[in-house]
Amino acid sequence: MLGIILAAGMGTRMKSKKPKVLHELVYHPMIEWVLNSYKNLIEDRHCDKIAVVIGENMSEVEELLEKWSLEKEIEVKIYYQKERLGTGHAVKMAMEAIQELSDDEGVYILCADVPLISSETLKKMRNMHKESKCSALVLTVEKDDPTGYGRIVKDQNGFIKKIVEQRDADAQQLRINEINSGIYLINAKQLREGLHQINTDNRQGEYYLTDIIEWINSQGLKAISYMTHDHYEVSGINNRYQLSQLEKKARERINRQHMLNGVSMIDPQQVYIDPDVIIESDCLIEPMTIIKGKTMIGKSCVIGPMTQIENCVIGENTLIERSHLCQVTVKNGVKIGPFARLRENTVLEDDTKIGDFVETKKTVVGKGSKVQHLSYLGDSQIGEGVNVGAGTITCNYNGYSKNKTIVEDGVFIGSNCALVAPITIGKDSIIGAGSVIVHDVPQDCLAIARGKQSNKENRANELRKKFENERKR
Repeated sequence: MLGIILAAGMGTRMKSKKPKVLHELVYHPMIEWVLNSYKNLIEDRHCDKIAVVIGENMSEVEELLEKWSLEKEIEVKIYYQKERLGTGHAVKMAMEAIQELSDDEGVYILCADVPLISSETLKKMRNMHKESKCSALVLTVEKDDPTGYGRIVKDQNGFIKKIVEQRDADAQQLRINEINSGIYLINAKQLREGLHQINTDNRQGEYYLTDIIEWINSQGLKAISYMTHDHYEVSGINNRYQLSQLEKKARERINRQHMLNGVSMIDPQQVYIDPDVIIESDCLIEPMTIIKGKTMIGKSCVIGPMTQIENCVIGENTLIERSHLCQVTVKNGVKIGPFARLRENTVLEDDTKIGDFVETKKTVVGKGSKVQHLSYLGDSQIGEGVNVGAGTITCNYNGYSKNKTIVEDGVFIGSNCALVAPITIGKDSIIGAGSVIVHDVPQDCLAIARGKQSNKENRANELRKKFENERKR
């Protein structure tokens, strides 16, 4: 089968320079949602071709499609609609892809601004199309108020005679509640022939794709409907308010599935989870938590409140409180936060502790080590059982290049120390508080690097009197 995704609309009601289909729904452009739903059919080995019709000067959309195609290893052909002359005209731009199909192969026609269409519904359409041996299948839904939508007009046998747009409908047709979703599955032969039959004889002066259904009926062939009871999955987005409404519904569905899989959420409305995230059972997600990208979280973790995690792998029995993690690997039994910032290529081994106002980058922290307060570790290798005192930093940048700090197992680093890289602190050493360490420290060594302390007897009161007299002047 072939999937044609229509994405040429400018989306003027979005009031944005960005193409409408690139506006995001739960951290993903809406066209990506449609691509991913169709991808599941490809994985099911029934559909292996995708064509996307876009407008001219949509380089950002092209870049997204190329990136998605490489990531998923699925070929995506791009076609251009130079003039926007209706949906039928848009599909005709992909005629080259349609011509490659045999007569009885099916063509899905999807809309890039209808992001919540599910793979399950597309599969059901495919099965009904195959079993009924129809020439065309239209995805429909019933609405209490169908104003603005094309109406499904059927004959006495339940076959679709035609689809009538709101502007062209008569009084009787306007009372029909079954409406067109804009999503179709049509035999390649009928689609090829039908695209040559439609014209612009309507109030909009456009080529309506819906006219192909009437033409199919006129040929004595079958056009049928598959009705979904979920009107959200066929809801289109034309403005930012509609985008926000579907965003809310998408988040609700994502969170609901996680909760049904054994994840607890105190307030699901304040939890924001990317659809690509995997969370195992017995986890608790606290309010105001954002989990993005290809994050995986193991069993029995507590995440949040007020935490952001992106593209991370989190082990089991881990606590992350009021912290920010990006591209981090966390093993089991780890405690993080509050107010920690863990950056790219940080690895926390089992039973480590990262406390408040700690920042790490390109750093491995060994099993059982602790970095409790106000520290920065960059380009570092921290061994097992290490204690890093409050206010300690690695001086990893000399203004020209980054350099590595190695702290071996069992080291104790006192508070407020600076480790000037490149440097190695040997196993079981102790670094005295307030030290600036610029040379390697051997194993089992006490290193102290401070200025000499000088005590002046009976000078404190003398200084206080001096300062007070200066203040009075």
